[in-house]
Amino acid sequence: MSSSKSKESQQPFLHRLEVHQNSNDLIIKGDFTNNFQACELWIRSQDKEQSIKIAEMAPSSTFHFEMNMEKIYKQLQIKHQKEVFNFYLTTDTNKFIRLGCFAKTHITIKNAFTFDGENSYLFLTKKGNLSISFNQEPKFRQKNQIIKVSGKQNTVHIKGKIITYSSLLLNCSVLLKGRETRKEIIVPITFTHLEQESAAKYGFNRYSYEAKLPMHEIDNGKLIVEDIYDLFLVMHVHDHQEEIVKRITNPISLDKNIIKEVNATDNNLVAVISPYFTFKKYNLSLEVTIFSRENFAYMNRLLRWAWLLRPFFKRKDIWIVGERTYKAQDTGYHFFKYMRQQHRNKHVYYIMDTKSPEYKNVESLGNVLDFKSKQHIFNTIMSTRVISSHHPDYLFPIRTKKFKQAVRATKVFLQHGVMGTKNMVANYGKDAIGFDTDLFLVSSDFEKNMIINEFGYTPDQVFVTGLSRFDDLLKNDIATKRQLLIIPTWRDWIGSKSNFLETEYYERYHELVTNKKLHDLAIEYQFDIVFCLHPNMQKYTSNFKNAPIKVISQGEVNVQTLLKESALMVTDYSSVAFDFSFLHKPIIYYQFDRDKFFGDKPSHLDIDNDLPGDIVFEEDSLLALLEDYAKKNFQAKEENIIKSTKFLKYRDQESNNRIYKVIKENSK
Repeated sequence: MSSSKSKESQQPFLHRLEVHQNSNDLIIKGDFTNNFQACELWIRSQDKEQSIKIAEMAPSSTFHFEMNMEKIYKQLQIKHQKEVFNFYLTTDTNKFIRLGCFAKTHITIKNAFTFDGENSYLFLTKKGNLSISFNQEPKFRQKNQIIKVSGKQNTVHIKGKIITYSSLLLNCSVLLKGRETRKEIIVPITFTHLEQESAAKYGFNRYSYEAKLPMHEIDNGKLIVEDIYDLFLVMHVHDHQEEIVKRITNPISLDKNIIKEVNATDNNLVAVISPYFTFKKYNLSLEVTIFSRENFAYMNRLLRWAWLLRPFFKRKDIWIVGERTYKAQDTGYHFFKYMRQQHRNKHVYYIMDTKSPEYKNVESLGNVLDFKSKQHIFNTIMSTRVISSHHPDYLFPIRTKKFKQAVRATKVFLQHGVMGTKNMVANYGKDAIGFDTDLFLVSSDFEKNMIINEFGYTPDQVFVTGLSRFDDLLKNDIATKRQLLIIPTWRDWIGSKSNFLETEYYERYHELVTNKKLHDLAIEYQFDIVFCLHPNMQKYTSNFKNAPIKVISQGEVNVQTLLKESALMVTDYSSVAFDFSFLHKPIIYYQFDRDKFFGDKPSHLDIDNDLPGDIVFEEDSLLALLEDYAKKNFQAKEENIIKSTKFLKYRDQESNNRIYKVIKENSK
């Protein structure tokens, strides 16, 4: 029987339950609403190997039991043992009933029971039944819900609810974690125990809370620094010694009207704080963008008068191009380089943080706009095309709803890899939250059909051009070295440096790059080993620095150069493997965590039959296959070369020319 049906069947006669504590004494009382009569109170171990009667009374529909838990603990003879026991009532008909799920439940247990220096805790199961955990903390369960996110000058307001089930909330704060800066900021919040609501929900503790985040002085009295901050609840509860940290999540509505940006000022700086919900789990995050007061005022004036100015600049046909604002080596860079070399009179601008180390890649091409400068703000609002390797609004000086609405340009998605291995509908689908494009560029008819049939775009939005970087990729201008390139993709479940060393990802790749047999093979067959993490995993690169291989960061060396000079690639699911296959070189896919990687969203491909390489799941198989390739001078298998043709329609150096024509001839 399901838990919901069980509760429904018990509710008519389970009326009221009260559970109280007086030091190590436990008081349980309540009543039924019909002729049921309680006689005895029992506890039974979860494995049902041990049961004892702990209290009894004359049969009555109103019951009242008092007992000393220390005596019961000694009677059970479980000193130093971790055990969980469930509470049961017996009736005058000798029927056993789990104690719980009463229509009104009041539990006032605020402390652990302490026996011989060991703590034991009363708790409610997920079905609302009473249990006790001896010598161990019960499993912590919680839910939280966002009621409203709003704000006024300098301050972000968050209102929500928290359900802590059995745990009594003693203290609570909001933790802001910066993704890039790694900064952590704690802000206390106010909360109220909703006693009547808790009683009506089988005694599960429910709280309302309100957080006020003073962004102008939140960082030790200073203005918050620029970053994206993920928000967490830090909870101290009565039945756990360690604090509990959980994401603030689950909005009651995704209505954008409840998400308002907030401005905070300090001296000559303005911070624009834009709350948003992450697209996968609807967790609350804050994007903080810092402007000088002068540029912020300029942007607001321009937004006010954009409707009047835009017609005068439409004929300039301004195009803005880019990747991430600190990047210049992927599809955005390659298309911009093509435009500056082949269409130099065109008003095309690259958006870049000029302090980035990769600025040197585009500096000599000219027409580079410093991110958040007045020129950047102006040209973005007046643009007719926004051409990006990622989300188009990554190229905007700010990603607020107001600014997005002011940009009337046709949005072009250059892509940064061949689509297919990982299911990316949630990221780039027609209805994906936070992503918007008018023209979607792909590399093959197979990929086009996928984008139409599975991502939801119409045929007139999807164009087979090839990626802009393929023109340089397919140039025969770099000699292949005897070099093994290990280049895994990222894992979205690896989120903090503190637990990285405990992940299977780290263990598997650390074992591989330090494996003696791998290095013996490198000596015997005279090849070098290069290890390169995905940009989203770059912060973990230092954990591999002691390996006897060359460890590099993306940005330190051009990835396309690595592909062209390497003889064999070891990856897992990375789309960069398609690029490598187009060079007719061998690939080994090391997929030790395939089920977890794909989760409940299957690949767009038939993984075992479509990928243009060999698939292994264990390190020994990888090394055996690597040795076989080394013996054959790293020659790709003909069957894998044939597979690669499915993903590339044009194996030439005309991708940029095709892209230019598509962008020029199509608009929304």
